Amino acid sequence: MPAEPKSIPGAFQYGGYWFLTKHSLAQVPGLASCPPFDFLQFARCDSRLPDLSGAPVASWLLARVCSMTRGRMPYTYDFVEGSDGNDLYLGFTCHSNDGGFLGEVSFLASAEHITLNASAVPPVSAESLRDAIRKAVLASPHRVARSRVTVTWTSGEIDEARNSVPRAYGFDGDRYLDELAPEHTIDWSEYD
Repeated sequence: MPAEPKSIPGAFQYGGYWFLTKHSLAQVPGLASCPPFDFLQFARCDSRLPDLSGAPVASWLLARVCSMTRGRMPYTYDFVEGSDGNDLYLGFTCHSNDGGFLGEVSFLASAEHITLNASAVPPVSAESLRDAIRKAVLASPHRVARSRVTVTWTSGEIDEARNSVPRAYGFDGDRYLDELAPEHTIDWSEYD
């Protein structure tokens, strides 16, 4: 029998579902998915979102999720994440109260977009998991935690990626981050 989610550090509950941080992009086969959800547009329309002073919503999302998981993230503060799609990945597995696997949800976030994806083990609907994580994140939008992740675009076949400057997302305790991190730019000449 799997461990009860409430006994796992960093687990959080919303709408009858438990969410645990997922450390990998790997997807479980055989799950039923729903169409990607434009979380960025949805969040921008929510009047409860704190003042970001021009920072991307992705910075708030990272800080919010870090608070929800009580810091139990796959990233440490000032982590540098390589991404083939130039996206910050925030993924979770979804479980029942007894620990049974129900599906997974993930945010792919950047300064330009935030997509929320969900898939579930039928008869659980992917939409119900997606809606639960969306509501959980927006339930207490001012509860955030110090966090910083720099995303480096690692797809060397795309000129846009080869010429991009890494971006830092998160919250330093005083402000949401809206900064580039050129010190983490990949030297592509080492790979040519």
